[in-house]
Formats: sequence, C-alpha cells, structure tokens
Amino acid sequence: MQVGIDATPKEYGKWFPLFPRATYTRVFVPPGGGAPTWGRAAIKTLPPSVTTVGVSWKDAVPVSAVVAFADQLPAGLTVDLTWRHEPEPDWPLDQYRTGWKQIATALQGHPNRDRIRLVNIHTLWASRHKHGVDWRAWMLPGVADVEGWDVYRDTTFDCYEPPESILGLPYLAALEFDTRWMLPELGATRCTWDTTGVARGKWFVDCCTFAAQFGCETVGLWCSGSQTESSLDYRPTDAPTAAAWQAVMVGAAQPEIWPAPTFD
Repeated sequence: MQVGIDATPKEYGKWFPLFPRATYTRVFVPPGGGAPTWGRAAIKTLPPSVTTVGVSWKDAVPVSAVVAFADQLPAGLTVDLTWRHEPEPDWPLDQYRTGWKQIATALQGHPNRDRIRLVNIHTLWASRHKHGVDWRAWMLPGVADVEGWDVYRDTTFDCYEPPESILGLPYLAALEFDTRWMLPELGATRCTWDTTGVARGKWFVDCCTFAAQFGCETVGLWCSGSQTESSLDYRPTDAPTAAAWQAVMVGAAQPEIWPAPTFD
C-alpha cells in the first residue's frame, strides 16, 4: 500500500521533511483553473520522494487537454487523474458519467497508460449521510481504474469511529462492484478528550492496518487546516500523530513489519 500526505503547497517545506517516506500526494486545480498542466508550482515544487501525484480538476475541459497532459507525463512518475472529485450531489450525474467516459476512451491505448490511474473520488460523508445521494449511482466500474474515497472523522461525535465501520463502505463497494479502491484523503481532527494525540495516532494506525489488509492501494494523510483560521485542524502537529504516520510509512514500505507499531 502506498502512503503519502496531502498538504497545501505553502506548507510543503514543513510536512514533507517530516515525512520523507511519503510517496503520494494530491494536487488540485481549483474551479475556473482549467485543465491540469505540469507547469503548476504545486507540482513543480514537490519533493523527489513523491512518485505518484493525484491531480484533480473541476472544470469541463476539452478531452484533448487531458490527453496533452498525459503526453507530457515525466519519466518515473505515476499520475492519478480525477475529474470533478467529490461530485455528489452538486453535479448532474449524466454529465459526470459522460465526461468520464470521454476521458477513458481518449486515453485508451495511450503510450503512458500504464502509469496513469483514472481515480473516481467519492465523498464518504455524503455517500453515507446526505439525503438523496445514492453512492452506487456514482460508481464508475469499467470506466475508472480505481474508486477513491475521501474519508474524515465525523465531528458530530466526539470519538474515533472504528476502522471497520468508517472504512466499511469503501471496502464493501469494491467487493460489490469488483473494483480497486483507495483513500486519497484520510483526515481526523483530535477529539476534545484526546489532549496528547495518542488516541488519534493509534486510530490512524488502525485505519491504515485495516486498509492494507483489505486491498487498499493508496492512502493520503490530509495534512491541512489551521487553528488560527478554522476549528478543523487536520495537521499532525502533535508528536504521537506524526510518529504514527511515520511508522505507517515504514510499514507500507516494508510489509514484513506491518502492522506498524503504535506510540504511547
């Protein structure tokens, strides 16, 4: 299982040195930003440890622009392509399916196709809780290569939901539709009672252990937010959480020592 971090570009210098084994990250093209391009600073300034970049964009761009991006894929790099991550339910489903099919068809037989994953990214919270969202309707078997799920601790409850509960839908969806699965974003704020971060660190290890045991391909730690700007701070600012993710990355690179140890 590949493990990485998802950080804002302005904090690359803070988090990538702390996690030098991170081999995966997400890069977002904001709405109105057009098609993905390799010249963006968020991609150019990534450290060499990152061998897989997940690139998401929201705009409906010409398929030729996506193919051009694939044409320029740098040697030694794998890219995940995601159009309209977390679409449900604010984008018409028929347009969503049509756009994805056009991208998949255009990339058939592409010389770099073996280094490209088409990743359909769901919002787990909406899939589980939002009225009117049928998660099955947003699955793309036979079109996307991998079904991705952005997963966050539900702050409605002051607890860490057991891994088999919070990750049950991504895993069982993969079984039902016979697809691959991954967690492009896995994030958790600390519970109010978890003053040291020890419990959060253990929860992350437990979640990654579950994911690794049941075929998850990639996990990205959502490493963003600020206590000065928002009440939702997902960054591993406490030593136990940081140590837990460091251990997970070691365990992912050396499966013979998995599961990774926890830290007290």
